[in-house]
Amino acid sequence: MFWGKTPPPLCDFVQWLDIEQSQEDKDHVEREARWAAERWQRMLREEQMEEKRKKDQEDIRKRIAEVER
Repeated sequence: MFWGKTPPPLCDFVQWLDIEQSQEDKDHVEREARWAAERWQRMLREEQMEEKRKKDQEDIRKRIAEVER
């Protein structure tokens, strides 16, 4: 590991990705990115569903409390 060495410019990195990576590697990176995006969306939907479930449960508790009065 080289501490203090400046990394190459981003344009060099992008060029390296375009030139040095095989199509198989590029496809793999694309699949991983797509999988990560799909997983993120799934996690967001699950969070929304959990929030709705908690809200619904709280509403039910409030209704039960009102009826018991």
